[in-house]
Amino acid sequence: MLLALSPFEIKLNPYLKANSPIQITVLTDNRLTERAIPDTYCNGWRLYGGIIRPVLLCYRPKNRLEHVTIRTFHIQENTFDLAFSFKQIGKTPDHLSLEIITPEGQPFIRHTFKSIISDSLYKIRIHNTHPWTPETPYLYQIKLIANFDGNLFTKEFKKGFMQVTTSKNNILLNGKPYYLRGISTHEGVDNKGPLSNKQEKLADFIDLKRLNVNFLRVPHYPQPEYVYTLCDSLGILVMDEIPAWKTSPRFLGSRDGKSFATEYLSKMITTHGNYTSVALWSFGNEFHSFRSNVSNYIKHLSAYAKQADLHFRPSTYCSYFYHYDKAYEYVDIISVNEYFGWHIGDLEMLIPILKKIQKKWPDKPLIISEVGCSSQMGLRNAKAKLAGKITSMLKKDYSEDHQALYLRSHLTTLWDNRDLCQGTVVWNYTDYHTPRKKYQTKEMPPWISGFGLVNLQRKKKLAYWEVQKMYGKIKDFDLGE
Repeated sequence: MLLALSPFEIKLNPYLKANSPIQITVLTDNRLTERAIPDTYCNGWRLYGGIIRPVLLCYRPKNRLEHVTIRTFHIQENTFDLAFSFKQIGKTPDHLSLEIITPEGQPFIRHTFKSIISDSLYKIRIHNTHPWTPETPYLYQIKLIANFDGNLFTKEFKKGFMQVTTSKNNILLNGKPYYLRGISTHEGVDNKGPLSNKQEKLADFIDLKRLNVNFLRVPHYPQPEYVYTLCDSLGILVMDEIPAWKTSPRFLGSRDGKSFATEYLSKMITTHGNYTSVALWSFGNEFHSFRSNVSNYIKHLSAYAKQADLHFRPSTYCSYFYHYDKAYEYVDIISVNEYFGWHIGDLEMLIPILKKIQKKWPDKPLIISEVGCSSQMGLRNAKAKLAGKITSMLKKDYSEDHQALYLRSHLTTLWDNRDLCQGTVVWNYTDYHTPRKKYQTKEMPPWISGFGLVNLQRKKKLAYWEVQKMYGKIKDFDLGE
């Protein structure tokens, strides 16, 4: 099954002939259908056709290791269990070696396995590690070396020792409570659509670190491989997400819907599971999780994620049904999108609702997976104020001043009530292309959402500095500075 925005591969062997060139032709189709993910309800961002991800031509030897899975389970302090598995192709190796090398190039671990069994889980306990965190993104070089009759096949990974878990209503990083200072960011630079490259993404992520961000919610679909590589090296935790954006509840609850989503999740776990920064799986965004059929969809995916990912990462999905949601019990972390004072109601409604959620699910951590509002670059209003319950739905203030006030007020309120909330995700780092003209002024560029802290040319709005200041305050508190 080919999945939108996910990698796939085609074996060319049947088409190859000696001294004969071949032409590879790709037909692309970005039409949305009713029984797929994403489906025809997906209109929150611009979906582009064509090939927008790297294309590689790969040669693989006859005898090799494939589908290598590596996980690092936190045991205590600086001790981790390194677990790995693989599928052998061709002959069975004579022996298999594991080598771990420090970033400074010093040998750290070398272990040889005499008994080689494909698809088995190997585990070795490793002491005195330097754990990976967003503040100290320490990456080791891990090598699996298979010896096939003297011919060596090597798989190499850059990998940190890190695990995110939950305990009651806490999110734990390597066994210690950790507050997520998050943001989301769509692809897109200037007027190029989604065609940002690694260098442009690196510049964005360096800026996210200046914002004091430690957590990235990818919006709302799997990203290019270099995104995860950059997050590994820079120190940014990642929520990876299936693009089930307001997907039809009838389809999600059906056998085909669950099968489609399971394929997506399987592909994400297979292709992104070895990245250190990938901290949790998300099953989608703002679908009707107050319905029993969608709750069953979440139950199914949660069970599959635990089995396929070796019970390594927590799972979640992003809801906007608050205490009426029926699927929270099946995930490890409750994620809530809140736009009080912009889409609905006012800020005073937020904390009472979070208290209701905590009362019903006291042993689950909660994060705010979206918070933000739109603004027009350069529009100022010295008298900006937060909207009331009625005015928020009738009249919008698109000034930079209001966006700055809105985010400062919401982030401060949530941090002051951190017994109810263990992290926040600002929506969005950058303005982005959208097929909707909702939440725009006549002066704003058409088909552009203004929710960003920066515009498409990366010019900073007032809200950028408010988020930087607030996240810096939280970071200093967490580090005891």
